[in-house]
Amino acid sequence: MMRKLHRWVSLPLILVLALAIITGIALQVEELDHIGGDGRVTPTVSTLPKDAVVLAELERALVAARQANPNFAAQRIELNYAEDKPVAKFLITPRGGASVEVDLASSIAQAKAAPPASFHGFIIRLHTGQYFGATGVILIMAAGLALLFLAVSGGLLYFQMWRNRRSRGKSLIFWH
Repeated sequence: MMRKLHRWVSLPLILVLALAIITGIALQVEELDHIGGDGRVTPTVSTLPKDAVVLAELERALVAARQANPNFAAQRIELNYAEDKPVAKFLITPRGGASVEVDLASSIAQAKAAPPASFHGFIIRLHTGQYFGATGVILIMAAGLALLFLAVSGGLLYFQMWRNRRSRGKSLIFWH
């Protein structure tokens, strides 16, 4: 019974796993661009100001953002101090949607529409299942749970076969 269940669970997972593997590899290849020669991620941040300065800049940026777009409700806030051009970004919709950017040096705010979809964003949405909506996320979660089941049931099946072989006098852990 366990062998049949193990096989039937694994068959439909082949396509889901292939998708997860291919998109995972694509994301890792993309990550190689951010790694230096010594294997560490190359930093893009210059010296950071003290916490009190950051909070004051954030408060000033929030005032400027609300003047530019009074009805916005930020779902995420990004402070970027890289390349000596400090910018506060208030994301109105999550994950790369519309935003209000404030130049912290001049307190000039400008509303920005959602950028066109990127290949990276597409791969991430495909990898996490978000591309297919709630059904896709649930499918990816179920696939992860099914992988856990396959690992445990495969281990139990292997242990049963090994015990049967050992009772017949063949005690090798690996066989062909």
